[in-house]
Amino acid sequence: MNNLIYEEFIIANTKFNIKKELSFLKSSIIESLYILELKDDWDSEGSVGYSKSTWRYSISFLLYLYEKILNDYKITLNAPLIFHGIDGGIDFLLEKDSRNKFLMRLNKECNEFSYYYEYNGIEMKGFHNIYEIQNVIIQNYLLLKRENLI
Repeated sequence: MNNLIYEEFIIANTKFNIKKELSFLKSSIIESLYILELKDDWDSEGSVGYSKSTWRYSISFLLYLYEKILNDYKITLNAPLIFHGIDGGIDFLLEKDSRNKFLMRLNKECNEFSYYYEYNGIEMKGFHNIYEIQNVIIQNYLLLKRENLI
């Protein structure tokens, strides 16, 4: 990796190479570490725990997605909230207010993504395998960004 463009970021014994222009994402990634503490039945209601491999893949995908949008479209998105989703998946949320938001969820197996966005009360959601979702997410991100929602 080019040291002038990327920096190494080690967290939870995992090394990520992050583009320096995206180093603001580190705080969201650090805040998401609590997810790794949530084991099976963490809520006393039988919820599935969260694996390090799912968290690691989710963070890698997030970094890839942000870099792709920056490189291809010259857009820097706001840092998302990263939190535990349902059934052991990881959620990423970009939210301007309660009526304008974009949520992505990577499932526990890291092979399917779902997304949901709301723009001035109009909702859209979808469900795709990991190989199809990249362009769908980028298109929705760009719509929300263009409308200054994120």
